Amino acid sequence: MEKQDNLKQQNKAANRRQNGAKNSRNRNQARAKARSNAASNANTTGAGGNSNAGSSSNGTTTVTAGTTAGTGITTATATGPRRRSRGGRRRNQAQQRPRRTRATGTPPETPLTHPEAPYVVLTLGTTGIHPGSSRIVSIDALVLAADMTTVVESYHEIINPGPDVIPGPVHMHGLSPERIGHGKSFASVLKKLGLLIDGRTLIVHDAPTTWGFIVSEGRRAMNAAARANRAKARGGNNRAENGKAAKNKQQRVGHVPVPRGIVDTLASMRRAGIFSNDIRPAAMAMELGVDTPSPVASLKRAALSEQVTSRAHTNMVAQLYRLLKDQFGPEIIASREIAELAANRAGLQLPTAMVRAHEKAATKDNPGIYQPGEELLPGMEFTVAPEVLLDPVLLVEAGVAAGLKYVEKLTRQTSLVVCNKTTDLVGKPLHAQRKNIPLINDAEFLKACQERRSVAKKPIFSS
Repeated sequence: MEKQDNLKQQNKAANRRQNGAKNSRNRNQARAKARSNAASNANTTGAGGNSNAGSSSNGTTTVTAGTTAGTGITTATATGPRRRSRGGRRRNQAQQRPRRTRATGTPPETPLTHPEAPYVVLTLGTTGIHPGSSRIVSIDALVLAADMTTVVESYHEIINPGPDVIPGPVHMHGLSPERIGHGKSFASVLKKLGLLIDGRTLIVHDAPTTWGFIVSEGRRAMNAAARANRAKARGGNNRAENGKAAKNKQQRVGHVPVPRGIVDTLASMRRAGIFSNDIRPAAMAMELGVDTPSPVASLKRAALSEQVTSRAHTNMVAQLYRLLKDQFGPEIIASREIAELAANRAGLQLPTAMVRAHEKAATKDNPGIYQPGEELLPGMEFTVAPEVLLDPVLLVEAGVAAGLKYVEKLTRQTSLVVCNKTTDLVGKPLHAQRKNIPLINDAEFLKACQERRSVAKKPIFSS
């Protein structure tokens, strides 16, 4: 019985395909006959004084104006496209539609909404510090002109990450759970973010975290929409009966934004040799001599709305960028292309070279703690603190080339920490000091790596 039922279903499906193909051929033949009749009628009319109708090479039927014999009345047939098959129309629409660009570093083909504004400054309110386990609850952005002072467009939105997400401490983002609950979903604002960011230089403070949140949320929204569309395609009974209606119901949330480049004001400050323990933009601006209210929590600051504090935060990031360029020159600005970045396990968007070096397995056993003044040994584990003057990618590549193993986090097995700060320590340097792990500045580390590589290249003679 089951075999007979399967055979019947297969026969029905084959009949439906044959009928569909037959109907398609009949429609095409009818259209071709209609076009042929129209062309013959136009030719017949042209013999009486009208111009002939013709078909251009691009598939459009054109009839030029003419005067009917004996009447003196000028007539003209409008130029219109020749009717194409459904498949042809879809192919033409697909060719004309702007191509979807993934976040690979290539700016999208769609033009900027404000071509005179090549910069966008963006800050986020989040429930935590790791993009992989936390969510965005507020977005604030300013689209700036080339002078970095003229605001062309501003944007602020509260984001609701969903009922299952813990909103986090209020002092981090300034929003109550009730305000967050009335916000929009990130999927509903992803297209707007694309319009703001695509093709522009994105300026943020702490790029690994901020860009990590944007990428994580964007991919989460896109994956959710794809799952919903697949579920509709599998379970939708209307798809076979009314395919066009089912297609129109698909979710299209946008894409992960594609900036022309990402500028990190926090990394730029460190590249300039300013290693402040308070890394908030206002505190960094005070290090550069700006007279600004302290970012330390106070009753006056707590009375301000979240939108006011977020906009002040965004304006301060833009001011930091201007101050760094004016005081230290454009060469001090730390920027990355998004094609150079990859997510680590926490969701932070770091240079791909650093992520891959951390994931790569050690080729030799760790010989232990590095002794200052001695040679580096193959297999030693090292990590790079944020407080360095040189590009961390340069330091990681030099250490790996010397046979060392790079790790992101400091442990008791770490042999040394590359850090240019020796007093008032926080973070990795502080934990290294407590574990009696030596600190070495970036210039000394590069020199030691070069010496290690030169030793490794020396020939070994056996007696």
